[in-house]
Amino acid sequence: MTPLERSLRAMARSLDRASLEAMSNRGLVRRAEKDLERGVAVGVAVSEADTLTLHVGEWEVRIDGQGLAKARCGCPASGVCQHVVMAALFLQQQSVGPVGPSPEVGGAPAPLVDPIEEWMSLDAGALTRWAGAFAFRQGLELAAEAEAEVEVGAVIHVRFRTRNVEVRFVPGTGLDGAITSGSRSGDDRARVVAAVIQWQRSRGVAWELPATGGALEAHAGAPRTRGEVVEVCRRLAQEMVVQGLARLSAGVDARLGTLGMSAMAVNLPRLSHLLRSIGDEVTACQNRQARSDSWRLLAALAGLEALCEALRLGGESPRADLVGVHRERFDEVGTIELSGVAAWPWETASGYAGLTVLFWDDSAKAWNTWSEARPKSASAGFDPVARFAHPGPWAGVDSPRVAVRSRVRLMRARRTGGGRLSASSQTRCLVLGVSEPASCGMPVRDDWSGLDRLWRDSLAVGLKTANPLDRIVALRIGAVGARVYDEVRQVLAWELSDRTGHGLVLEVPFTPLHEGVVRYLEGLDPAVVSGGIVIGRLERNGGRRVLFPFSMHPVSGAAIHLGFVKAGQPAGAPGTGEVPNHEPDFAEGPEPEDASSGRAAVPACPPELARWLDRVDEVLIAVAEGGVGSGGRRAMTALPGLVGDLRRVGLNGLATGLSRLSAGADPGTALLRAVYISSLLRGMGTLE
Repeated sequence: MTPLERSLRAMARSLDRASLEAMSNRGLVRRAEKDLERGVAVGVAVSEADTLTLHVGEWEVRIDGQGLAKARCGCPASGVCQHVVMAALFLQQQSVGPVGPSPEVGGAPAPLVDPIEEWMSLDAGALTRWAGAFAFRQGLELAAEAEAEVEVGAVIHVRFRTRNVEVRFVPGTGLDGAITSGSRSGDDRARVVAAVIQWQRSRGVAWELPATGGALEAHAGAPRTRGEVVEVCRRLAQEMVVQGLARLSAGVDARLGTLGMSAMAVNLPRLSHLLRSIGDEVTACQNRQARSDSWRLLAALAGLEALCEALRLGGESPRADLVGVHRERFDEVGTIELSGVAAWPWETASGYAGLTVLFWDDSAKAWNTWSEARPKSASAGFDPVARFAHPGPWAGVDSPRVAVRSRVRLMRARRTGGGRLSASSQTRCLVLGVSEPASCGMPVRDDWSGLDRLWRDSLAVGLKTANPLDRIVALRIGAVGARVYDEVRQVLAWELSDRTGHGLVLEVPFTPLHEGVVRYLEGLDPAVVSGGIVIGRLERNGGRRVLFPFSMHPVSGAAIHLGFVKAGQPAGAPGTGEVPNHEPDFAEGPEPEDASSGRAAVPACPPELARWLDRVDEVLIAVAEGGVGSGGRRAMTALPGLVGDLRRVGLNGLATGLSRLSAGADPGTALLRAVYISSLLRGMGTLE
């Protein structure tokens, strides 16, 4: 037996079933196993110093030192075919003889090559020579943008979950023998480079990754530079609070709109979107609309000043999250399998209506969503409830109503890093069966004691951007408590708890969109949901932790998708999202989850801190509404005493900010930064 044959046998024995499927696919592995069971002849034909040739049935498979992933078969199939897989299985099963590889450790044979030494020895020069300069740069960008999980066993397994990409390094095969699987878009060499980098980083090697992380660059031909746009935005925010939010001139909203376009022209989309939202708030305040809120406007202006300062400090290369994106990029992630678990219609204050379907991707261990939205104008004619039963979102599935209760396989799927799925016409969908949330890998929480930490981790404190999917939870209901309709707040509140007594309150506001949900839940038999699952979004209401529900999944019976129910409708009726049973041989069913509380909810921040911040905010809004340079001066007389009180209780940073405002030096900036510090303390109070 030649050294190459011994090495190839050891390599083959290091490959588990997942590695074989990654090298080919699940169907080929199954067919190869069946052919071996049927007795198809496989054996060594020629064992040479540099090549091992095996006969597999009527075909020959040639394998060299690059390993099984680069094996060549004489059959018409391209790539790794069924015969190569059979050769790998044959080499796994056959003994290597009395002088075989080193003894097994933990049930797997020790590789002939030390994987740590083999892959740690590669540097940027070696990777560039192997992949080429362009693929190497792509690999650096992938390593910078996508988080990776590294597992070390008989093979080194690097997984980029959000991109649906996996790379396996088989000891002794070199970079050419790396096995890549998942999305087929892009260059495999770039993925191998990114995997090597992430493997070495997991072992403590420092790599200099792209500093901007893919941030947008400024357009060279824009009439203003980024620095000029940022400085004008900062000055406008200061002028607005100096003038007074209650007496803004009629041209402010036009200036905000113009600046928003200027920010977009220099590729600062986050700044542009913020300016647009401030303009909407100014218009609402000037027109005395019911939804207007002076404090919300002031907080947005403080955020604008903070963003401008952060962009200024970033110089020529600000952080990508501060720059923002014009539109989230959809990356092709190949074939993925998802389980539909919830759907809900929604509306926004800015005049949009939409439908969202929630899926669980067990491979990526993450929530995915598909959404469709349109303006709420009568001419648009878009009804999210009606859209639930219309065709789409992908060829192969009848409607979102079917998708939400199904396990589906998406081919040529496109997805953003945040989990949004594209309705691309190139994507094809295969319905595999009925979704079953309890067994699809989705994290169903039986113990709700960890919800406080989950809420804190999901908060966007300061300039941090948050992913709304981080606040979606699936909870198993242990006990059902009181159900009360609050006439003052116009909200249905239903107390729920887990099996250990930890609780929260399920709340649904009485609005035109949610009227059916409120009436349905008021008449719902508590026994239907007890022991079942509720899926919803964690929220906070006046310091109380609450859950806004999307769907409920009883222990028995169909899922209840609350956005599509009608008052008086029995649980499990077709309007709740159940699809008739004449669909193709489904074996599973989706489930929602509910959580509620019988205990006191967690406040936004400690009560004592909240009381001090309420006092501060009351003064700051009075100053801002009247104007730092005019009507707000009277409110500023309270600042010296407030500064002393804050220092006595240890809030020195906020006290310093207020003292600067009281001193009158650059009052616009001082006011906005005091507001920002107050909001930071209120948010960070939840982190204690």
